[in-house]
Amino acid sequence: MPDDPLELHTGQNVAEFMAAMRRLKAWSGLTYRQLEERAETAGEVLPRSTLASALERQRLPRPALVEAFVRACGCDHDTVAAWAALSRRLAEATDVAETTEVAGVADPEPDVGERGPRRRQPTGEFPAHRRLSKGRGVLPLRQ
Repeated sequence: MPDDPLELHTGQNVAEFMAAMRRLKAWSGLTYRQLEERAETAGEVLPRSTLASALERQRLPRPALVEAFVRACGCDHDTVAAWAALSRRLAEATDVAETTEVAGVADPEPDVGERGPRRRQPTGEFPAHRRLSKGRGVLPLRQ
């Protein structure tokens, strides 16, 4: 594993980027709790549960999380900026790839006449499962 965290941000795709983020965490030697505390000290929000989930996935986390994470790992401003720039480039490339896959397959926007999910209109009456039981009788709720 490289001693310089600058070498860890050289992912060419999302999977490599996420693997590099996991390596950066290992390089830092910090626990999720310690990373959360360091981010909080710097005035940033980096919940340990969110970070743990993000590092387990193969999807790009949001840019603010990447920046807070890299900063909490102890990297300088230039390193944080490099990681953030790579994250943005990968996100843009992913968006373009997804748009290209969808193009020509189907119109992603619904027709104007298409209805959304049906919803029940309130009737003003309470259903049977909303009644209170008192002793042997069943009393309806006040309306």
